Amino acid sequence: RHPCGAPMLSSEEMHDVYGGDQEEAEAAEQTARMSPELDRAPKEMTPSHEATPSGSMMQMPGDDLGGTGELNPQSLAFEEISVGNQAQGPTPSSSTSRLGDSTNTPFLGGDGGMPKGQSFQGAGGASSIDASASGAANIWQLAYYKPLFDVDSHHILTRTIHALLPRPRAQFFEVISPNPDLYGPFWIATTLIFVIAVTGNLAKWMAFKPSEVEKKWSYDFTKLTGASTLVYMYVTLAPLAVWGVLRYMQASKRFVDMLCVYGYSLASFVPISLLCVIPSGALRWILLLCGCAVSAAFVITNVYTHLQDCFPYSDSDSMKRGYMLLAGMGAMHVLFSLLLKLLFFA
Repeated sequence: RHPCGAPMLSSEEMHDVYGGDQEEAEAAEQTARMSPELDRAPKEMTPSHEATPSGSMMQMPGDDLGGTGELNPQSLAFEEISVGNQAQGPTPSSSTSRLGDSTNTPFLGGDGGMPKGQSFQGAGGASSIDASASGAANIWQLAYYKPLFDVDSHHILTRTIHALLPRPRAQFFEVISPNPDLYGPFWIATTLIFVIAVTGNLAKWMAFKPSEVEKKWSYDFTKLTGASTLVYMYVTLAPLAVWGVLRYMQASKRFVDMLCVYGYSLASFVPISLLCVIPSGALRWILLLCGCAVSAAFVITNVYTHLQDCFPYSDSDSMKRGYMLLAGMGAMHVLFSLLLKLLFFA
């Protein structure tokens, strides 16, 4: 008898009920005898939703077994896979690179081919050259050059003081490295042009003496055009030549750095030109030589410091070529001062 009290069928009776051969009947009888053992199995062996991990692909079949112990295929269902933080996108920090970059900065090129720490970023500028802005703009668009004019009066004043008070171990390249500008160099050069034109005409007026050839003094507008040609050519071609030599020596700086240094180096000539109004030839020579010395010392000490960083051994062949470069830079500065004296304050 079945443990629950129900009478069990014999093999012959099962054969009559289910049909089929004797082997099938015996298999059915054995299945019926095993069912009570399944009923007495401990309940904790049955899988449940609590034991199912959250990352499973689908529900376990035992979760939807009915009272008959049969599997219902319609109860199967898929669940979403949860993989935690791996499904999240990249963090903002992983999408950013600094100077530099390579830097998408105007007048491209790092120092010695090394990328700037993202860079044109650090302490000396308004913040750093906006690499994303300059990189998105075309070289023929004004937006490409906008970062070179993104400075305020504090930075202009600080850099001008560096130019007027040169130091033996100059650090101007480090000051402008995060954010070199052309705003200060442009206005210093433009101011110098107008000062030279005005003071040159004043000096000529103070020294004027009527004669039969020239009975009345007249303003000389050619001094303005001459000063524009001389100053703009010098502040453009001189740094271009130095930049090219440094590249040849494999100690290159960015071209915009050289433009910035040479532009600020002209700051000492602005007060000198104002004092040259005084009608004294000897005093004008002294003033122009002093201005030349200050300006040349500022440019030469900064380039010399850069060469020392690139070539630490002073007896190396590269450093010897560097000394020749420094001598050439000094000669160009002296020539520029002589032209100022002879063309505008003779």
